[in-house]
Amino acid sequence: MIEYFLGAIDRNNERFEQGKCRAKISIYLSTPIVAIDNAKNVEGTKKARLSTGLGAYFDCDKVIVTIPLSLLKHNTISFSGDFCLPVEKKIAIDKVNMFSGMKAHILLRKGVDVRPSHIFEATDLYYCPDQLFSQVWLNRNKETIFLTGFVVAETRDRLLSKSKDSACELFLRQLCEMFKDEEDESLFLHSNPTCSAFDLYDWSADEFSGGLYSSPSIGAGWEIHNDNGTKIIQTCRHDIKKSIAETIFFAGEHTNVKTCATTQAALESGLIAATDLLESF
Repeated sequence: MIEYFLGAIDRNNERFEQGKCRAKISIYLSTPIVAIDNAKNVEGTKKARLSTGLGAYFDCDKVIVTIPLSLLKHNTISFSGDFCLPVEKKIAIDKVNMFSGMKAHILLRKGVDVRPSHIFEATDLYYCPDQLFSQVWLNRNKETIFLTGFVVAETRDRLLSKSKDSACELFLRQLCEMFKDEEDESLFLHSNPTCSAFDLYDWSADEFSGGLYSSPSIGAGWEIHNDNGTKIIQTCRHDIKKSIAETIFFAGEHTNVKTCATTQAALESGLIAATDLLESF
């Protein structure tokens, strides 16, 4: 996906150089924004100034803020001047949950760690509500099976106290119970199960993520009735999504009013924010 969009940007910029489109796209890496305020000494327009932690700044006609919900909760970016966060947006940001979480990744080799079996090919996702790893995702090819285990909220805190080797052992033990043949025999080849690779990543400790993703939240939705008596469902996500002064727009899976958590939800929200931004001109 990243390669696709980088290629699209390159093609756009080639067309710009040829005079076939009106805008060039520039990407600035390692440039985290810490504040959004009114641009200084800009007459006649309401431009926004984006300030970086290193003292540089960008004056912008329009802005789309795409940082994760956890960073909005932690006030990672200061909004001030004409672009202060409205009270209803602050309340919405506080009400929508974004849980802490880790992901464990394990690689199993067929014929080395496990026996080949149709059971591994049967599904892409297992829900394990009573287990430490509450969801287990599978991806496979002819030689390997790559599994990702989700650890969320209080179970993530429990796992933090374990060493990496202990976490691997716990994951392998759970997988042993999950994957058995028709005779209830484990699909692992060894009595002490093995894996070919293991890694653990704490997304809550990632300074640019601060957690996994937003989730449906109690108290984060309500109903309003319009003048015609038609019921309209409103949620806090509508308030998070709402632009400020038609200058600062918001995108990210936490702004998607139809679904949440997935990359698809984030992509959809970006298309919606870009469309709203263009219409605001």
